[in-house]
This record gives sequence, structure tokens and C-alpha cells, in this order.
Amino acid sequence: TAWRLNDPNSGESQMAALAKLDPVRYPLSVEITKRVPTEAEAPAGSYARNASGQTLYSGVQQQTDGTSIPAGPVWSLEAPRATWDLFAEYRVSGLRELQSRGIPIAYILNGGEYRIESWFNERTYYEQDPRYNTAVAQSPYGQGLFLEYCSAAEAATEHIITSAVNAQVPQRALYVPYTAGGRTERNRYYAINEYGGFWEHTRGQGDLPSKESYYKSNGDGFVTTSGDGRRDLLTQALNAKALEIRTGNPLSYDWISAGWGSNLAEMNRWAGFLKCCYTAGMIGSNVGDYEGPGSLPGGYSEINGSNAGYAAIFPSTSPPNFLKHQVASSHVHALFSQVENFVRNSNLLPGPAQHEMSGDVPAYEFPTGEGENSRVLARRHHTTATWLITAWAAAGPNRKVSVYIPELGNLTLEARAVGSVYKAALANGKVTLMRIDNEGATYTAVANGKAAVTRVNLAIPSPIATNRLLWLSADSEVIADGAGKVSSWGSQGNNVAVDQADASKRPTLVANAINGKPTLRFVNSQTWLQGNITGNGFDGGLTAFVVFSPATTTNKTLISAGNGSEFFGMNDDAINYDSVTSNGITRKVFPRSPLTSPMTTLMVGDTIQYGAGNHNGLTGDIAEILVYKNISPQTSALVKMYLDDKYNLKGSVGILANGGFESPVVTGLRYTPNQAAGW
Repeated sequence: TAWRLNDPNSGESQMAALAKLDPVRYPLSVEITKRVPTEAEAPAGSYARNASGQTLYSGVQQQTDGTSIPAGPVWSLEAPRATWDLFAEYRVSGLRELQSRGIPIAYILNGGEYRIESWFNERTYYEQDPRYNTAVAQSPYGQGLFLEYCSAAEAATEHIITSAVNAQVPQRALYVPYTAGGRTERNRYYAINEYGGFWEHTRGQGDLPSKESYYKSNGDGFVTTSGDGRRDLLTQALNAKALEIRTGNPLSYDWISAGWGSNLAEMNRWAGFLKCCYTAGMIGSNVGDYEGPGSLPGGYSEINGSNAGYAAIFPSTSPPNFLKHQVASSHVHALFSQVENFVRNSNLLPGPAQHEMSGDVPAYEFPTGEGENSRVLARRHHTTATWLITAWAAAGPNRKVSVYIPELGNLTLEARAVGSVYKAALANGKVTLMRIDNEGATYTAVANGKAAVTRVNLAIPSPIATNRLLWLSADSEVIADGAGKVSSWGSQGNNVAVDQADASKRPTLVANAINGKPTLRFVNSQTWLQGNITGNGFDGGLTAFVVFSPATTTNKTLISAGNGSEFFGMNDDAINYDSVTSNGITRKVFPRSPLTSPMTTLMVGDTIQYGAGNHNGLTGDIAEILVYKNISPQTSALVKMYLDDKYNLKGSVGILANGGFESPVVTGLRYTPNQAAGW
């Protein structure tokens, strides 16, 4: 672009002049070149070769803007250091030219995509190269770990480029390559690693982590619609963020897009999504229509240099989509630039659940009982009792949501499609809550709302009613005679009950049995309660929560259901993913694989599979039972939090599977040749 800088009327020349005049007020952002060496320039050994020494050429690659790259030689992951030094020299040569003209550089973007588009696409070429096969066999990963080898090898070359940028512009404000972050689709399935580097390899390539969030590009938009697990934008962004936080990198600069072609986000909801991203620790972003506005007059192509699409005239009442989402993103950035100091000096709170895609990290959000339809994120300041909280109606429309946040207790927030950002403060047992974005979608200045002051309410909310099939609690809806013999135990919130007509087979209501709370006491096969659950939804994926204190631990049944052919049940020593015990009191969670037909009969304290009076009855106390259908991990976390608080149980972990233990989320596992399934 040197010739443009020589033209005083060019946009580049005018921007450079402003940066020289006042580099603080007009910081200059530069995207470095994607130039790669030609075959004549490339050092010996730069390309993949087969056993006969012939250079391997890839096929034509279709680009996102509709153009294509002709067949060319395949860069080898075993190319010599001189190859990557030449790559690095091309990246910094333009920076050096600007510096020679006295032009200060603040931000440097490396858009990447100049060498390896996809390891999966290149694998057939790599495996023809003896150098590659030898290197993989000798690598720390061993034979078969193709993706790990590719990630480490590619990251090593990018670190060479980063070192060159560091040396050339050490005083920059920010250098960000595309992409080097925690990876939004991490752990969704193993093959996703074919399309990007692992964080353990890419970390440190840029000054901040960077990831991409593109509307309906590699996901389902604001809510999940595909049925292929959670794939909404925010869940994916928090998946990457959680790994970045775990490695001590809580802030990020991301690559974002509200969509292109026919997949375009609604601007209000796009702004709400971005408020969540900024609350999570994104402090800046590259906003683009990365396929180019091909539908505009003149089209656009990075290959031929034409930018008529972006320069096209449009009616003032109908701006192009790429401009609308850039303006919306700018408004949200303006809002958060005024609280950036708070974001930099605070922690994103983990929330009570583990992440649904990666069970080894927290979800970093607080459940509202509405799943992904409404989302709440919160940050707490390092040194003061102040918080920044964002509530977003991801599915729209605007709604009131209730959420429990540690120290602040129960809060009622207005979750809007455009998002609602609150400042909260805690003093003298009272919470002051004030929304700072009352003006809607325009955020050139913080317009504080009226502060609401309420007393702290630290009571844990009752179990969420959504998808709740059964709620038996020994302190409610228990019918007992003067001797404490229980004839009926009713479920709160619906018409389900378990009964015992035979007085000799009734359990006993015992007051103050578990940490001051009542229980029903059962005596092996002599006592049980039974009820009809036909038509009450006991099918699909059932998850049971039970708080109990067994007198024995010999595989005795706590709760069971059946229909004559299928059976669902939990024993006091059942295999399950979550069990918390304190002072002899246990809270267990038992996720069950989906049933093929509805349950018709429910039994508490014995096993319905064998009929009444069987030999699998419980000897011990049951305080509370909850059964949900197709429960989300967020709702499960709230239920466990309620039970642990009520019965003074300490410590809980998230369920790893949603309604089924046959396919839990597994992390930290690596592919090996003898694992045919690839997990």
C-alpha cells in the first residue's frame, strides 16, 4: 500500500496523518499481509513430497466469497525454519514500511488463512510424505495422533511469526491473530479438532485470546435448533472462555459476525448477545461480513482487489446488513468502554453448573429456569462489593427472570432481547441494583436507570417447576395418624401421590431426623408407598434426586417406577454421576437413559419391578425426592443447590449427561488407534 500512502488524498494517507498527529486519539489499526512465498521463493523442503520426491499439489479450493485458489503446492508441516522465517518477514515488512515513515501502529490484526485451511483436507497429502510419517512416529504424541501433531506443528510456525511481530512493534497496544483461543466447539466431538489448533498449542500467539462467533456459521444462532447438543452462540463462546479463564487469560479480542447471505441475526438480539460477550470478558472485536457483500452492486473479492460492494451507494433508510451489524456492535462497545475498568478488575462468576459441552469447566452463567431462552452472566469486582450483571432474553420477547447469585441472593432482572446490563452493590445487608443501558440499542453514553434497593434474600429458590414430574418432601403434604404412620405422601405442584392402604405396611413420619428436617422411615420389605402415575409424563429421560439416610448400604431401593415391561429405579448404592454425603446424609442424582414407553406405577421405599412386598426394600429415612424429565444441567444445578442448602450438605458437582448416562460429556480423552469410535 506504499503508493496509497504517497497519495495525500487517499484514505490510507489521511488515516496515517491523523495517527501521526495524535496517536492516542487516533490509534491506527493495521491488518498484515497474507502473502506467501512463490515456488521460486520458497526454501528447499517447503512443500510436501511423495516417496518419489515429487511435490504434491492440492486441488482447487473454493473460497467463501465465491472465488477460488488454483491448485498449488502443499506446504509441509516439516518445512525448514527458513520457510517460516520468510512467512514472518512478509508479515512484518509492511509494518516496517509504516515505521520508516514515522507512522505509529497501535493495533495489529493477522487474519490468518494463508497456509493451512484445514488439516483434514490436507491429510491425504501429508501421509504421502515420508518426512511427515517419520515426524509423527517420533513426536511426543505417537502414531495415530494426527490432529495433535498438526496442532503443535502449525502453532510452532505461528509462534515464529508472533516473535517477529514482537520484535518489530514491541510498543503496540494489541496484536491478535486469527484465531488463537479456547475454541468454541471444543469437546463437541473429536473431529472438530481437524479445523483448528488446540489452545495448549496456540496460547500466546496473540496478546489476548481470540475466537470466532459467527451467527449460524458453526452453530444455531441464539438458541439451539439442530438437535445436535447445545450449539447456540453464547454456549459455544462460554465454552472457549472457560478454558481461557482456567489458563489465566480472562480477557479476549474476538472475531464476530451477525451473519451473511440468508443467515442474518436480528439486530436487537445481536446486541444482547454482544452484551453477554463483553460481560464475559471480551474487550474488543473484529466485526465483519466475512463472506463480503456479494449481493451489493459490484460484488467484492479479496483476490482481485475490488471493493465496489462496500463502496456501493445505498438508500439512507435501507443500509446493508454488514453496516447495520457493525453499527450495533459499535454501540455495545461504546457502552462497555465506559465500564472497561470494572471488567478488567473483576472476575466472571462461574455459576452453579458445569458447562454442557465441556464438563471439566464451569458454565459461567446463572440459570433462570428457562434454559437457553434467557441467560444471566455476572462479574464481581476484585476489591469492592460491586457486580456487573447482564440478563438477555435470547429467544425473546422481553421478560422478568429470577436468578440466585452468591452474596446478592435472589434477584429479579429484566431480561430483554437487546440485553440489560446492571450495576449491583452490596452494603449493610441491602442490594442496590441499577440498569445502565436504558436507552435501548444506542449506547454512546451510559444512561443510568432508577436504582432499586432491596434487602438481601439468601434463601435458595424452590426447585424449578419446568419438566418437574414429582416433588415429595417430608415437610409437606404428608398424611399420618397419631402414631406417625403415613398413609399418603403427596407431590407438590401436581396430583401425583403415593399411598399405603395397609396400616401394617406404612412408613413412619419422624420429626427432626435429618439436620432438623423430618423424614419418612422405612423398614426393608415391610413398608412402602405406591401410586398410579399413568398420564403424568414418566417417560423420556428421567432424572431423580433423593436425600436419604440409610441404616444399611446393601443396594436397597429408594424409588422405582415400572409398567410391567420397563423399569426405572434408584438404589442407595446405585451407580450415578453425582453423590454428596455429609454426616451420614446423602443426596444422590441418578440420570436415566430414555424410556420407550410411559411408566404407570410408582413406588417409594421398594422395587416395583418385583411387585409389592419384594425383598429389595429400604431400611432407612427418605427426606425428599424430585424427579424431572429431560432436565438441563443448569436446572439440575439449581435443584442440587436447593437440596444442599436445605439439608446442610456441602459440595456438589454438575451432572455430566442430560437425561442419560449412556453418553456423558468426556474431556481430556485423546484418540488412539485402538479406539475405533474415536473417543
